[in-house]
Amino acid sequence: RGGMKNRYSLQAVLEDLGSSMEHIGRWAEENSTRLLYSLIGIAVTLFIFVLISILSRKVLIPRISRRSRMIAEVIAGICTPFAVIVLISGLSLCNALVHFPGKLNIYLDKFFYALLVIVTVQILMKTIHGVNDILLNKFKKHDPATFSSNKLLLDLSRSLLKLGIWIFAVIFVLQNIFQWKITA
Repeated sequence: RGGMKNRYSLQAVLEDLGSSMEHIGRWAEENSTRLLYSLIGIAVTLFIFVLISILSRKVLIPRISRRSRMIAEVIAGICTPFAVIVLISGLSLCNALVHFPGKLNIYLDKFFYALLVIVTVQILMKTIHGVNDILLNKFKKHDPATFSSNKLLLDLSRSLLKLGIWIFAVIFVLQNIFQWKITA
């Protein structure tokens, strides 16, 4: 025991920290141009995200709501997740510019991929809900006598469709991100 250093001593921890900081410094120096491009890409992505959000809320939705309130509600429900997809895609591209050390790059790619799948499913859910509301409104105006049975059938169809989409998304993520063989 006399010849072994205690790796949990203050001196050993400080040496490890210094070594890690040197490694991070070398990595940052080697990737400085890529980091700069990535930061510029992040700034452009955030600008586009804010621009899409503002234009959809202030211009697109008010113009559509003059013609059809229900369609405007559907588009309002889809605009935010669409802007988030643009944000995630931009950040993912910025991540691809920088080569992070170790497995961090792989984990970030998987994280962005999972986020993209989740937001896409959210867009599908908003679209299904909006189409359901439009159809219910049409059924109510067209044939009020059978409205309750049509509403029940539409609600059941919407729930089954949502369940199917979520099951498909979970299987998709498990197979592509975690490399599980679910359908084999």
